[in-house]
Amino acid sequence: MHSQSKESLGRSLQLLQALAQAIDRRAEVFAAIEKTDSHAAAVASLGDLLQVDESGARAVLDMQVRRFTGEERQKLDEHLTVLRAQLAAGEP
Repeated sequence: MHSQSKESLGRSLQLLQALAQAIDRRAEVFAAIEKTDSHAAAVASLGDLLQVDESGARAVLDMQVRRFTGEERQKLDEHLTVLRAQLAAGEP
């Protein structure tokens, strides 16, 4: 496996985990965003709340509201399962 592929899979996994956590904590996420005055402050607030890096916080902030449905959460879980299996198997 090329290290680039493994890094890319790992990064995708981190971002999807941030999104999944945001869905699970939607009320806190919306409250944290509502309390901010700017995009940068919202990113910082989400990073603190979810304990994710700036990229993860930006991904959460950029989520469409439709992604907060149960159906979308299930799709996200399925994708996370696939990525975790690929990383464990050493596949790109």
